[in-house]
Amino acid sequence: LTFTFIPLLLVWRMGWLPPGGGLFVILAMMASLLGFANVSAKFDDAGFFLGFPSYWNIYALYAGIAAVRTGPWLPLALLIGLTVLTLAPVRFIYPNRAPAPWRIPVLAGAGLWLMLLLALLPTFPRVPGWLLWLSLVYPMFYTVLSVHLDLQARRRLK
Repeated sequence: LTFTFIPLLLVWRMGWLPPGGGLFVILAMMASLLGFANVSAKFDDAGFFLGFPSYWNIYALYAGIAAVRTGPWLPLALLIGLTVLTLAPVRFIYPNRAPAPWRIPVLAGAGLWLMLLLALLPTFPRVPGWLLWLSLVYPMFYTVLSVHLDLQARRRLK
């Protein structure tokens, strides 16, 4: 509920999506349900999740900011993209199982990022631009590192 249903319901009920956006919320919930039900979604030994790991609570925070800054279409585009990634055969780092030497940078970065997210809250949803961009550094690092390590792991399997 706290990772999927409540954040997605919040995004819809707050009006951060265009009319008809509720349909995409339902699709995201269904994709997440399939992701959570997939018993092979975690590659514990390699340190990966299969598909977008349903971080909808984080999406909701950024969707609220994006809706105020740009309108409802950017949050919808992100929702659709992340829904597709939930079912796609891409892998994302499982933070506390990240392979060495990346585990400490991933976990330390997550801790710093959490502090940045907390710093966003007092001015939410109208956060200063510099703080918003600074808060996006870790998600970009996480995504790029996930792609890099996934490609590296897949090459080793060939």
